[in-house]
Amino acid sequence: MKFLVSRRNFIVITMMMLVLFGLFQFSLVMKDHGNRYDVNDFAAQPSWDAGSAYEPQVCSVGEEEPDGNYIAFIGKNRGDVYRTVEQWCTYSKRNLMVYASVGECRVNRENPPLAILINGEELNPESDTQRLKALSNAHVPMIFCTMPGVDVIQQYPDLMTFLGIDMIMAESVDIVGVHIFPEFVLGGETMYQVLRPEDEKKMDLELTVPWYHTFNGTKSYIIGMFEEQPEDTDVLPSLIWRYSTGDNQVFAVCGDFIRDVSGMGYLEAMLAELSRYDIYPVVNAQNCSIINFPALSNENSGKLSEIYSRSMLSLDRDLLWPNLISVMEGSGFSPTCFLAPQYTYSKDGEPSEEELVFYLKQMKEQNAEVGISMETREDGALAQKVEEDGKFFAEVQNDYHYSALYAKTDELDELEGLFSNALFSNVQTIVTEKTTDRPLFEYWNDHVTLQQATQDVFQYKFSDDLKLKGYETALGYCNILLDMMDVEWPEDEEDEWQKRSETASSNIMTYWKPFEGFERTTASESDLRVRRFLALDYTDSRKEDEDVIHVTVENFDEQAFFILRTHNEQIEEMEGGTYTELETGAYLIEAEKPEFSISLITPSDHEVVE
Repeated sequence: MKFLVSRRNFIVITMMMLVLFGLFQFSLVMKDHGNRYDVNDFAAQPSWDAGSAYEPQVCSVGEEEPDGNYIAFIGKNRGDVYRTVEQWCTYSKRNLMVYASVGECRVNRENPPLAILINGEELNPESDTQRLKALSNAHVPMIFCTMPGVDVIQQYPDLMTFLGIDMIMAESVDIVGVHIFPEFVLGGETMYQVLRPEDEKKMDLELTVPWYHTFNGTKSYIIGMFEEQPEDTDVLPSLIWRYSTGDNQVFAVCGDFIRDVSGMGYLEAMLAELSRYDIYPVVNAQNCSIINFPALSNENSGKLSEIYSRSMLSLDRDLLWPNLISVMEGSGFSPTCFLAPQYTYSKDGEPSEEELVFYLKQMKEQNAEVGISMETREDGALAQKVEEDGKFFAEVQNDYHYSALYAKTDELDELEGLFSNALFSNVQTIVTEKTTDRPLFEYWNDHVTLQQATQDVFQYKFSDDLKLKGYETALGYCNILLDMMDVEWPEDEEDEWQKRSETASSNIMTYWKPFEGFERTTASESDLRVRRFLALDYTDSRKEDEDVIHVTVENFDEQAFFILRTHNEQIEEMEGGTYTELETGAYLIEAEKPEFSISLITPSDHEVVE
């Protein structure tokens, strides 16, 4: 049988095929344009700079109480506890009133603080105990960020009662672990103890603690654990507890939880327990910073050949990169890789443009960002590194904007003097290792932010996980550090990749899993969110007889994130944004407008919550 096609139909079919071919070619061109390896899709022109950052009012005796919501702090305005309190107030947009002693503290009943925080180590129990009782009558909750010594508490029964301590079972007792109860800090119920051989390396918690037995009705949030656990956990040593004294609430912290800035999360968790509801801004950025990877030049050839039978470039391409891809895909992180053009500058070894192009293409496929590391293997070589790296990138023919930089904190001052180099023309944020000398994130200069790492995934201990819970609770923020320097310049077997990769994979898959409700971001994405977070201020309100929370955001820029903590209530609906339940009683709020409202219901009122 013959099929005849008229001339007219033939022309129509031919034109359709040409149109389809043209559309196909156009789509390929657009796809190629949209996937250009030399474009950093994460770099954006930020709306905010240092001049826009929120600054809390910090007042002292002789000045009026701050406006709006504020925290009172009793203690010296220096030291690790004060640093935590000050950063917490800055990031949570609360003002701060500082009293050097209990005797100076006065509560204005018409404008009371949200809570009175006390550095218990600085108390004078003989003169301060009665004054604390008087302050308690103002019905302002108190939080003892640290405790007086056990020997001091023993001498003052009134102080012991005020803290909710029924009996001191022992001045010190050995425990085997620490138990965090659920619905306190984010991350869920957790027990830190050595159950497997690999846990031995992680156990770095203080396992000798005072054994306080608290009054009936006291609520414990964190306790110590014994080898043989009793059925009644009330007899175990309490580490953080809340005691109701008359019409007031007193929190007591036994240990170093508030000495690190991650203690912000524990303070916020306590405030949430003391409040009908608690809503506060967060960054919502989960970062993974891979430092000193990839390498662009062949160095340390002898050692790497001996261990891996590979050159440095081959090690990175054929072994490290595939493994890192597997870890990132399994965890959902979008890493920022801070490449190392060279590790040494006084020896032979030129960086390869071919390697750079290879990784730019690879990073594009993996939704990863490329930054530049300022580390070297030579002391005092920073200026030479900047000059040599600047020349290399100037000669490379691509338009990739390296907006993220990694630098050690002890080189930031020297780096500032070199920042006029064209190498840094697109830098908007600097990632650095964790340090207590600076805020967790801040403006390094008028236009560049500084973001600290929160954990080193290769050196992860139980204390790091306690801190992670604090950072996530207070800020919805983390920055995991994977420094590949020691892998490419190994000193012993512990530095070799087969051991390091197992450690990294196990830690990331385990300890960050409870925080999957927060978004995975690159350094530049996180930078944008940090700027918005630092700039915003907000007010919230809820009438006594209503179930609606109203929030107004100042300096709103496209989006803002909050955490809402509730008690026996759930979100029914939201106007002006969206929400995600992180865990029981905790929600991540994304504001899409400068004003939004959240309607709450109690589960008993409705069988099903949409």
